[in-house]
Amino acid sequence: MVLIPDSEDTRAIKQQNQQQQAQLSAIKHTMRELMAEYTSG
Repeated sequence: MVLIPDSEDTRAIKQQNQQQQAQLSAIKHTMRELMAEYTSG
């Protein structure tokens, strides 16, 4: 039996994925800044 999620569930999942991607890119950005400070300092 195949369950097809309704659009609200799919939308929520997409929003969660976007939030996770945004958090990941923010973390990567912070790590890059920290590494730049570390290597230059």
